[in-house]
Amino acid sequence: MTPTAVNPSKPIDGGPVVYAADQPEYLPLPVWRRESGEVVSRWRLTWRERLAVLLGRDIYLGVFTYGQPLQPLYPTVSEADMFGWDQETP
Repeated sequence: MTPTAVNPSKPIDGGPVVYAADQPEYLPLPVWRRESGEVVSRWRLTWRERLAVLLGRDIYLGVFTYGQPLQPLYPTVSEADMFGWDQETP
């Protein structure tokens, strides 16, 4: 699973940002940061990972909180759900 650039298919507030771009101990994470402070990342699964999920394997999500409260997470496969659009954009 690798992060990939977020390019909304419709105009939306905010813009692209790369977290950890200058931190060699981490992989850079391209995101879309909205004016509200919401941050959206996009992940692409390899064909092996897609097959594993299709066959019932779970996806695990690890979050480093460094002792701070956990922030809400919202995983989805729908761009419309993520950006609050009424329907999926083809």
